[in-house]
Amino acid sequence: MILTPGRVLAAPGELRSEVGIERREAEDPPEVATEPGVSGAASASASWQDEDPRVVKAREQFFAASELFHAERYADAGEAFLKSFKIMPSIDSLWAAANSFRLADEVVRAVDVYERYFRYVDDNRERAEQSRAHYDQLCERVGRVNVQLAEGVDVREILVNGESVALDAFPHKILAGPVEVVFVGSEPGQREVSRALLQGRSTTVITFAGFVSAEPRDPLEDQPPPVDGSSGPRLGLKAAFWTGVGLTAAGAVTIGALGGLALHYRREWEARLCPDMSCVGVAMPEPAEPWRVRAEDFQGATNIAIGVTAGVATVTFILGAVALSQRARAQDEEDGRARARRTRARVVARGAGLGVAF
Repeated sequence: MILTPGRVLAAPGELRSEVGIERREAEDPPEVATEPGVSGAASASASWQDEDPRVVKAREQFFAASELFHAERYADAGEAFLKSFKIMPSIDSLWAAANSFRLADEVVRAVDVYERYFRYVDDNRERAEQSRAHYDQLCERVGRVNVQLAEGVDVREILVNGESVALDAFPHKILAGPVEVVFVGSEPGQREVSRALLQGRSTTVITFAGFVSAEPRDPLEDQPPPVDGSSGPRLGLKAAFWTGVGLTAAGAVTIGALGGLALHYRREWEARLCPDMSCVGVAMPEPAEPWRVRAEDFQGATNIAIGVTAGVATVTFILGAVALSQRARAQDEEDGRARARRTRARVVARGAGLGVAF
């Protein structure tokens, strides 16, 4: 067996044309490379018994790639075929790599390898025609993006859909569809994003004019906004305070009503008593005991109302004091910000020099 730049031979009896391995008889003369730029190719007079270490190593690598291909590990097979091609250039290895990447659905990689394959002359016309058809189908799914930098613009890194691409690597092939190009500058925070929709078989040019200069920020702009007295905790305190005021007023009215009834029933009870024994033998309108019971009941209710109202009034007083203190604190903070704004200074250009403006 012999490995030539234009052909890879398999062991006798093997036929694996799907990955570029052909059956050849020992007496067939070795083929000479027809590929441009292939160095170290075997000459037409090389013998099939030639045991060039590169040939042996490339052949072993090719057979290992073939095993990966038949195991349907197409992406790994493509990489292995390219390693074989690097050791000893062979158009069979290059074609097999392109075909493997196509079956692995690594579209961009397959297009790249097919384009390398088309630089050489393949004497297998049927295979070349099939390769051209596959290549045309894949190109419908691949577009190119190119970037143009304005004069004097310096970028540290360019990311295309998250992948870092060197400036000299453009135009860059990617799958058709949305594309996001990120320009990263050398200064901290320099980052600009451009987006476009990439079509198959087309090149989209993105022109980058430069990074937008960030305007100096006012330190006061980063401070939290002033507290609105009608929102947040102060609003809750005010609502609770006025609710307490209402409950206290209602409690006072209740105390007055219950106290009045207690006093009324006590007077009625006392009027029906006969401490000087003058009422003995005289028919009383009604007994005095029920009036005493009613007077005591209303007196107890009045005492309870007084206690509850006093508690509500105390809580209301505390809430009012807290609300007033927060209001005073918020006013002080607002006054401080106002003073800071009034005394803010900045450097401005004045004539041939600089000045300070307030």
